[in-house]
Amino acid sequence: MRSTNDSSSSWLTALGLTLVLAFLLAAGCGGGDSQENQASEKEDLAEKKKAQRAEEKTTASPFEGEHEDLQSGDTAIWRQGPELTISDIHVAPNLSRQQAEEDRKKQEAQGKEAKNKSPAEQYPPELVVFSWTVTNNGQTPIMFNGELPCEGLDSNGVMLPSGGIAAEQSESARARPLAQPLESGQTREGVGSRGTPPNSTTFEIVCAHPPQQGGKPNIAQIPDQGKASWVADVSELEFRDVGGP
Repeated sequence: MRSTNDSSSSWLTALGLTLVLAFLLAAGCGGGDSQENQASEKEDLAEKKKAQRAEEKTTASPFEGEHEDLQSGDTAIWRQGPELTISDIHVAPNLSRQQAEEDRKKQEAQGKEAKNKSPAEQYPPELVVFSWTVTNNGQTPIMFNGELPCEGLDSNGVMLPSGGIAAEQSESARARPLAQPLESGQTREGVGSRGTPPNSTTFEIVCAHPPQQGGKPNIAQIPDQGKASWVADVSELEFRDVGGP
């Protein structure tokens, strides 16, 4: 009888262990499903947060519509204030350098030797010239203090020189259309220029909203989402050899 009882007891013990193992295995499988569900929920949450950040970034943009890699004739519109159009981008001789070189040659022809070389002879020989139009669509006057809040950059983001003017820029330079505050609803226009990029054909003009106190902003310190940019390939631009005024 003891042998039979021992056998039954062993069998029951084995059955119990089997049931416990089966339960643990089932619990383990359930835990795996739970972990997978948690991972999936985390991924969904991460995607939602990513989409939310992208939406917030778009909403927080100071611009209405496109404002990067614009083409000649395109307009950048700030939500608060200016609407700026850059157009008629072309290449022209640097009139300031030409006149300085001609003056020196005249002096040399008369037997006069200039004591000091004019700084204008160090200006870029050619300029990328562009027309600009700015309108104040805001309620607050915009202070430019005489300067368009823009810089010229080459393909490496290096700032291009701005010394000298082109012939077609002379009238705008004399009139100084941005010397006075731009009142709400007013529009001004003029001509600007930057030196041609010496080591690339990519020309980019980058503009920002002027500081509240007026003047030219430090373009390098402004985040990309706060700047408007126009790009052009200098090798494809028209060259205009326009004479002086």
